Amino acid sequence: MKLMKQMQYYMVTIVSIYLLMSGSTYLMLYILSFIFPINFGLYTADIGIVALNIILSIVAIFSGIFLKEGSNIARILATVYAITRMINFPYGTIIGVFILIVLYVISADIFERKIKRYTLIGLILFVIGFIPFLFFSGVAFSSYEKIFPAQYTNDPYMKLCFDYNETDANNFIVVLTNPSGIQAYEQQNMVIQEIENIGLVIRNRFYYTINAINVIGSKDKILELAGKGYVKEIYENNIIPSDDLYLDETTPEEYETFINESRKILNIKYLWDKGLTGNNVVVAVIDSGINEEIFIDKVIYSAELYYDYLIDPDNNFNHGTAVANCVVGIAPDVKLADIEIFFLQEINDQHYVVSDDASIIWGFERVAEFKQQHQNYFVIASCSFGSLTPDTWSNPCIISESANNLALNYGVPVIASAGNSAPLYKIGPPASAQYVLAVASCNKNLVPSSFSSEGPTMDGKPKPDVTNIGENVVTINWDGTPITVSGTSFSCPLTSGIIACLMEKYNNKKPVEIYYAMKRGCTDIYIKGFDYKTGYGFVNPVKTYQILEGMKYYRLYQYISMLLMFAGVNIIIYSGWYPSRELKRS
Repeated sequence: MKLMKQMQYYMVTIVSIYLLMSGSTYLMLYILSFIFPINFGLYTADIGIVALNIILSIVAIFSGIFLKEGSNIARILATVYAITRMINFPYGTIIGVFILIVLYVISADIFERKIKRYTLIGLILFVIGFIPFLFFSGVAFSSYEKIFPAQYTNDPYMKLCFDYNETDANNFIVVLTNPSGIQAYEQQNMVIQEIENIGLVIRNRFYYTINAINVIGSKDKILELAGKGYVKEIYENNIIPSDDLYLDETTPEEYETFINESRKILNIKYLWDKGLTGNNVVVAVIDSGINEEIFIDKVIYSAELYYDYLIDPDNNFNHGTAVANCVVGIAPDVKLADIEIFFLQEINDQHYVVSDDASIIWGFERVAEFKQQHQNYFVIASCSFGSLTPDTWSNPCIISESANNLALNYGVPVIASAGNSAPLYKIGPPASAQYVLAVASCNKNLVPSSFSSEGPTMDGKPKPDVTNIGENVVTINWDGTPITVSGTSFSCPLTSGIIACLMEKYNNKKPVEIYYAMKRGCTDIYIKGFDYKTGYGFVNPVKTYQILEGMKYYRLYQYISMLLMFAGVNIIIYSGWYPSRELKRS
């Protein structure tokens, strides 16, 4: 009998030690991640979530100190902590279940078994407060990074995300093990000399949105590099062609007609009448460059990787200027960031406007850098391009990982064209990424465009997200002349313009909340509810505004939920729970 008591005591001691270590670790993590969000790879700007986790960490420390004394107060607080950690599947779930088994099955009789009425009331209040808090705090909209570090293979061939025997490439992207941010920058500084000594040429470094280095060299040198412990994965730097375009000449009268019709269809005047025209918002147009002379009072930042603005010599067309004009047509007071990432590739005397994975990531990096340096602006990334690179939510490709981090770590919503490859190909990155809003195309009669790429993603996730006008869109060319174009390249910036108008007022919203409001506000135009052709339907600025307006009360609901939780814990503590006399005698 005495041996059984000792075993029960030891099991409670193990739980106590875990609670002390876990509580201390989480307390330090959330305090530091709130002060230095980028350095620690976390985005926890919501003060409610931070406060809750700090309080839960203190609860864990308190229960860890007094649990082995047989305190029933500590047992109830440990139960509360275990339940809240169980939502962090799978590790939190396993540990939470273990704690409950120890406290209520293995070692239950060393605590008083009588549960008083007020304790039950306190538990009920806590649960009533905790469940709504998950929704109103935004936890239901996003996911947290895992506390346990990822384990990486030491087999160099397993790190190569391409066929080593088949490739003849000499341009690669090397992903390192540290998370993006200051840790990435420091790790790269430590290994850059070693990479060069192997015989590889450094072309570009990325550390804002992904910890990666673009290198030039032979595949044998790449295999040697893959054997290093600091290397996570290595990819070929894939070429990404611009989407097919449907171009027609048009007249100034037709241009004015389209502008008026599209604004009427979108009911954008509803937002303008409320004074929402995109003021203090910057849309970063990641594209083939903008003729800034046309938007001389709009472009406030420019980052050009290859050209000022690239004109396709085969059709005398500049994609970036046409895209930028779509944004400004919807949000007249918006500012623009000109991010140029495309270049010309000549094959058999035919010119192709293309980009590559590294150039796209470079574009995302410039947006993140701009956001860090201009916190007074709300920044939106508009991406009228797409790739056919394999991509899943569980194992995102490097473009999607970079786009996801731009949204999660910097609060920049990423809006991307769904693609013009139906019915041959599905939606690809960055539109297929989990934290990117994918925009499909329809015509002015709200009939889905036949060319608009469809979902789902490779792993069956729901895409596209929303639909906007992308067929026979009248915009301007690089020289300011009107031109009619078709493609999701233009439904995307029209949607970015709508979001720019909305964010003039709701600039405290996170990307996932903006996506939620945009999707929930859509009008069905194809199949009722979600479908793989139009997503949740045609964008509706009026409904989206109303949803965002309602969401401003979420913070109030969040505080009410927290108040209920704290009231429940206080009632538990002061409801007469004391250490077991039996344990004291033993």
